[in-house]
Amino acid sequence: MHRQPAESADVSPTGPPQVRLGRRASGLARKGQLWFFADDLAAEPAEVGVMVRVRDDGGRDLGLGFTAGGRVVLRRCGDWPGHDVPDRETFFAARLEAALQWRRELLDPRAGVRLVHGESDRLPGLVVDRYGPVLVLQVTSAFVERALDAIVPFLVRATGVESVVARNDLAARRHEQLDQEVRLLHGRRIDQTTIVEHGVEHVVRPFEGHKTGFYLDQRPARGLMAELAPGRTMLDLFAYQGAFSLCALRGGARSALAVDQSTEALGRAVD
Repeated sequence: MHRQPAESADVSPTGPPQVRLGRRASGLARKGQLWFFADDLAAEPAEVGVMVRVRDDGGRDLGLGFTAGGRVVLRRCGDWPGHDVPDRETFFAARLEAALQWRRELLDPRAGVRLVHGESDRLPGLVVDRYGPVLVLQVTSAFVERALDAIVPFLVRATGVESVVARNDLAARRHEQLDQEVRLLHGRRIDQTTIVEHGVEHVVRPFEGHKTGFYLDQRPARGLMAELAPGRTMLDLFAYQGAFSLCALRGGARSALAVDQSTEALGRAVD
């Protein structure tokens, strides 16, 4: 299919900023696709890092999206009532509150829990992990980066944490011309804290280590490990800081051997 390229996104002079998808991309969007490339759009976004209304090739509303840089130029972020684009404070308050409510049973002050998981919470480009008194954010979206002044205060009020850290040292930020950095966003610097998971204490250093400091997404698997462990011996390869080994021992394993190239990470297992 051939189409004439347009100069910029479809923006009405009296309406909200809009981006219109091409015919094929419109079908994919209705099936649930969330990321789109420049060729998927009827026109290039007029600006990177803004919120827009997304419309299909027939002009029908498909909810909201963030314009982006790099190969991906549009990230959809779900339905929104009406036909306007909300202000940042309203949008993030609604999305973040929904994410926290979804995980309300996991919000123990000493727990480690992923509070926001990007597209799963209709917040593409944002991950928020809680380690007791510390929140750690990872941001890969220019729009989210520009909205931290709305996001961080809401999270602090909602969770009561003492510290908020940006662990933005991941290479994916380059796609939207964002600097790689690790910095304190709010409160006091906490270099080390302890979380409790399945009855096991784990040391977390928010400014160091893999991911945001710990592999929170493996929490269910570690719970299963504890259930399977009684009377067994365990070899834990690529163990990082031995979280699986500790859960196995807690569950009744006879022994566990954790192996990792990082002696520093393994040292946290016995801190």
